[in-house]
Amino acid sequence: MNTLNGALALFASALTGALVLALAIIRKERKDHSNNAERPTTSKGCRVAAIRLHPGQEVRAGILELACRENFEAGFVMTCVGSVTKARLRLAKATASNKSNEIRLFEGKHEILSLVGTVNGKDGSSHLHASLGDEFGNVVGGHVVGDMEVFTTAEIVLGECNSLKWTRPFDKATGFHELSVCERD
Repeated sequence: MNTLNGALALFASALTGALVLALAIIRKERKDHSNNAERPTTSKGCRVAAIRLHPGQEVRAGILELACRENFEAGFVMTCVGSVTKARLRLAKATASNKSNEIRLFEGKHEILSLVGTVNGKDGSSHLHASLGDEFGNVVGGHVVGDMEVFTTAEIVLGECNSLKWTRPFDKATGFHELSVCERD
């Protein structure tokens, strides 16, 4: 029995050592890794801001205005409900080698079914996607370019990761400015 206990203790010690070494390597890779697409970064808290937009106001502009006023550097849309009379959306056709974005203006009353994305109020950047439903239940969606004019209301709640900031450097692989997550200084 002592031999078995000794072998288990040796195994546990070796496993612990291997885990410590693996964690050290991961920490070093996180430090050295400039493209953090595969590196999760966590925030040390969150704060929330909300706004109601009125008929005729533009949704993307309202989100950016709130993020700017609240000084959000790592903002995100928590929820948005309401309706719009029109919306300009970019459809998913563009690639790094094919820049032919199809941008469409959807006119008529639509319910905002979903609005998600990231926003930085300091530099005015955002990446927003919306799903909109028309009076027949048909759904359209895409990247929000603008012209999302409020019909009755848009109730928007933004959150911010307190210890992070978003930047959008150009990514040669995609041909777009893509999210980079950084820790705040």
